[in-house]
Amino acid sequence: MGQILSRGSISYVSQEPWLFSGSIQQNVLFGIPMDKKRYRDVLRVCALDADLKQFPDGDRTILGDRGISLSGGQKARVCLARAVYKASDVYLLDDPLSAVDAHVARHLFDLCLGARGYLGKQGATRILVTHQVHFLVESDWIVVMNEGKVQAQGTPHDLIHKGIDLLQISEEEYHESHGPDIQRQNSVSSVASSKSGVSQPEEDHAKAVEQAFEKSSEDTVKGSMFMHYVSGAGGIAVFTMLIGMFVVTQLIVSFADYWVSFWVSQEELRTFLSKQNDTNAQKEEFGGPLSTDVCLYVQTAAVAGVFIIGLTRATTFYRYCARASQSIHDWCFRSFISATLRFFDTNPAGRMLNRFSKDMGAMDELLPKSIMDSTQTILTIIGAMVVVMVVQPYFIVPILVLLAILLYARSIYMKTSQNTRRLEGITRSPIFSHIATTLHGLSTIRSFQVQSLLISEFEQHQNVNTGANFMFHSGRFAFGMVLDLIFFVFLAIVVFSFLLMQTDALGDKVGLVVTQITALAGSIQFGIRQSAEMFNHLIAVERLLEYRGLPSEKQPAQDSTALAKVKQWPSSGGIQFKGVNFKYFEEAPLVLRNLCFEIKPKEKIGIVGRTGAGKSSIIGSLFRTALIEGSITIDEVDTAELTLETLRSSISIIPQDPVLFSGTLRKNLDPFDRYSDEVLWRSLELVELKDIAGPLGLQSHVAAGGSNFSVGQRQLLCLARAILRENKILVLDEATANVDPETDRLIQQTIREQFVDCTVLTIAHRLNTIMDYDRVLVMSEGTAVEFGTPRELLEIPNGVFRDIVLATGPAEAENLMNMARKV
Repeated sequence: MGQILSRGSISYVSQEPWLFSGSIQQNVLFGIPMDKKRYRDVLRVCALDADLKQFPDGDRTILGDRGISLSGGQKARVCLARAVYKASDVYLLDDPLSAVDAHVARHLFDLCLGARGYLGKQGATRILVTHQVHFLVESDWIVVMNEGKVQAQGTPHDLIHKGIDLLQISEEEYHESHGPDIQRQNSVSSVASSKSGVSQPEEDHAKAVEQAFEKSSEDTVKGSMFMHYVSGAGGIAVFTMLIGMFVVTQLIVSFADYWVSFWVSQEELRTFLSKQNDTNAQKEEFGGPLSTDVCLYVQTAAVAGVFIIGLTRATTFYRYCARASQSIHDWCFRSFISATLRFFDTNPAGRMLNRFSKDMGAMDELLPKSIMDSTQTILTIIGAMVVVMVVQPYFIVPILVLLAILLYARSIYMKTSQNTRRLEGITRSPIFSHIATTLHGLSTIRSFQVQSLLISEFEQHQNVNTGANFMFHSGRFAFGMVLDLIFFVFLAIVVFSFLLMQTDALGDKVGLVVTQITALAGSIQFGIRQSAEMFNHLIAVERLLEYRGLPSEKQPAQDSTALAKVKQWPSSGGIQFKGVNFKYFEEAPLVLRNLCFEIKPKEKIGIVGRTGAGKSSIIGSLFRTALIEGSITIDEVDTAELTLETLRSSISIIPQDPVLFSGTLRKNLDPFDRYSDEVLWRSLELVELKDIAGPLGLQSHVAAGGSNFSVGQRQLLCLARAILRENKILVLDEATANVDPETDRLIQQTIREQFVDCTVLTIAHRLNTIMDYDRVLVMSEGTAVEFGTPRELLEIPNGVFRDIVLATGPAEAENLMNMARKV
């Protein structure tokens, strides 16, 4: 309903940064031709020039999937640079300042977004959504929104004249929700209890990792790969049993074929004897051919045997194939979920999805059929050769020659087919990644009207994959034509050999030999083809088993004996860092250097610093997400002596993004069924979410990612999950950024009441979040430069914390200092 009128072109910056796998330059240009002067100016005003100097390849640095190699602040600034580089009349900026610290936010506003900034000098209209109210006084026009409606609008002077204090727009919520003791004014993005890990560091030191190329073997598939598959099915014993069933089936089939020939000879003998005298008739009665009924009974029994044993064989075979697939899936998935974060940083989601979808599908559906066909054909060949040897042994020689020729042709074919199959699998991964990335950034893509660019890139990925696929299938068809040619030549030689040979064999035997040789040659051709297909499909097993050997996170086999001496750990939540060095992977530089500090039980600690200072790396080291030197103790227990499950399940974290899974409400709150319904209802009541359950109660459906709930509801659900854990340590990583003031009030109140006896560590760009905390840890270049109460740190002349506060502007800085004095 209603109308929205606009003139000119529009650029848009989404609240959640969206980047694609490419260089930083490609993400900024986004299909627009290069203007070097404008490009350099955009990098400068978006505070990216200093960041690019940290990367060996500068703006040519390749970003990982969704820009995973950048920090949260860097992602936001790259997205802002993309919008600014596009010369537009209107710029829609959805809270791009929330992801950066106060110093960088001031830089972006003054040099880029403000009236005297880059866009202001161009005369462009800038519509900025922000929770950082200290920038409002520098705006031309302000619109105050509340519950989807315009509460007030006008120039800063008009609003002040109406009695609206711009700096108190959020301050009212602050006082209502927290009272005189706790003063905070931001909103929670998500809350989650950490059972298996910690969210990706949001702002910290950019890891400067590049997407790894997908590797594959260049050799032909070895028999050991087939033995891995056999091992998954149950081992050699199962394999022997299945081979036995195949052999028995083939023996019955061969006997049935032979019996038909024998039956025909008996009928011919009976016809011949019936035309002789009585003496011959008496010979028939005592030693003549078998009766028709006997032959029929034997043939019927043979056919029934083939049906019964064949059905049993097929059922058993496919059941064990399903077991093999499940075993290999479980092996790979266990290794996958315990892999280091380095693996996920350097491998796009599409590559992983490709392995667990397309390759898994090939192993489930195509490989069993090719194994069945190959095994059955080999036994058919052996059976036919036995029959031929019994009737006409000299035909074995040309058959062996044929087999040798076909095996030679197969060896040539396998050298190319397996590599083209691997190439097809590798080139399929970018398609998955591109689709996932495109769907995630649809709003940005449509706002920039670059659908054709993304379609073109998709077509390029598809063409590369189609080319590899076409090459593979072309090779199959060429190989099939060669086999057909060899088969027809061989068949012609067999037929003409009977015309040239002088033989006194009966006609039934000649017919049997021709039939068996024809069937044998056809079987050899089919068997060679299917055996090649089997080894081609084993490449799927090879690709999956590559994930079985992923490097896993280092941890002790069992928890420290110190835990056995205490009833509960952690009991108080004291934390101590001693000489901690931290880096994301072996070749990476240190992001924490000789870090030493101690946090007392139940203390509320704020962690601040400029982008890249090492704030989120402290969380990474606490959760042991990468390589650590030094000692981190919690309640006097060294975390290096604990399993990752014990450590991570003992710390709750409130990351930026809510974590919900497709399933029921109960499974999202209590995935391991450890709590009663009464406890779950109480946790929902504490966050005022009892009403969202609906008529199904705790069995209400939760869509993937919690898409059927609002952002605030998802965050409150994650908070309820954290309350259930009752851990003594709570970590908040910029957890109050993107929700409405009412949700912020509820979350802050709940945290204050439910975590009063917990040690709380809060990383914040918004300083009013931590101005009432017990102490503040100030980070700079991976080291702790200041640590004390907010009031003490503000009194340090030229102190880092004082400079960060002053960078927010005179009015906001005064407000923050007043908050610190009240503590």
